[in-house]
Amino acid sequence: MSNAKTLEPQAKGASAKEGPKQNLPPGIVDAATLPKPEATVASGRKAVDPNEPPDKKFKRLAVKRMTKAIKSIGYVGNLGNKRQYQYTPEQRQKILDSLHDAIDDVARKFSDETQRSESFSL
Repeated sequence: MSNAKTLEPQAKGASAKEGPKQNLPPGIVDAATLPKPEATVASGRKAVDPNEPPDKKFKRLAVKRMTKAIKSIGYVGNLGNKRQYQYTPEQRQKILDSLHDAIDDVARKFSDETQRSESFSL
């Protein structure tokens, strides 16, 4: 048999409004006394303030996304370890070209230059 203490179910007719029981065994905490968790959306992520100023939103997302991107690029860089991996010069160049293209796309999005027009006129 176990010596573990268990909580007795609340008696019939007892209301949740009566408050927590005062005779809880040591080490047992009433859930009603715990701090409320931060609001989350259905996916489990933190809820975002819809009135968040654009500059704060930019900073929040930039830090989060850049941290993730730099970490991921570091993992790609680990593939350059010739003691662990074998690759061809063509494979190496394809990876580097893809990274350069991605950086060029980001730089283009941040540039003040107008985007390439879909139409042509003389």
